[in-house]
Amino acid sequence: FPRSRCHRRSSGQEPELTRKEERAESKPSELGDETPTASWPFFGRLPQRTHYLGGPIDDLDPPFKVLWHINTHALIEFPPAISGGVAYLVNKYGNVYAVRLKDKKILWTRIVRKRLHGAPIDVTGPAYYGGRVFVAEIGGALIALNAKTGKVDWKRDLEAHLESSPLIVGKTLYIGTDSNQVLAIDTANGHKIWEYKGHAAIKASPSYHQGLIYVGNYQSGMLALSSKNGHVVWRTNTS
Repeated sequence: FPRSRCHRRSSGQEPELTRKEERAESKPSELGDETPTASWPFFGRLPQRTHYLGGPIDDLDPPFKVLWHINTHALIEFPPAISGGVAYLVNKYGNVYAVRLKDKKILWTRIVRKRLHGAPIDVTGPAYYGGRVFVAEIGGALIALNAKTGKVDWKRDLEAHLESSPLIVGKTLYIGTDSNQVLAIDTANGHKIWEYKGHAAIKASPSYHQGLIYVGNYQSGMLALSSKNGHVVWRTNTS
């Protein structure tokens, strides 16, 4: 699979990396210079959700040591989205933190719940694209935050229970819902591009390859949908 950056062509192919970016990808722990660390824009890093970083990774060798840590005082279920040397992480109460990796400075926070108890608000991984951080809350809110300030650029109520981590390919965000849907959302404004409506909840996080969106549902089904219009290309059952 090709290496990844946060800005994607609609085909899913990645642009060539500069020498600085190539060096950042091969030595991701060199955080002290001006080279941005390797991007990790959403859960799984690539549209195929393979978590592939590229290699060889020159300095990714045990034994490892802790360089720094922060405490958000709540469960962090998914890894952060990373772009330009900043990690954007969300804890179970929906509180969002932008952390500069080279010195752990918190650049901004969005605190949704100050009291750290009660039912979770967020159980999905954040996504980064085009200067925005996208957060999907369990109650149905899909929120686009300005990556520099943390302010809300737009917010859309999907009117569904969300446990599916957003995927972004090109300028489109794909997400599953417990209302048996896969939705394609315009990252610029939150408008719905298309909707697939099935027969079972979709808690899984969708993946993408060669023009198709792949996702599993809660009745053992596996689906391949056209990324352009959401039409079913094929389906099968794994049980």
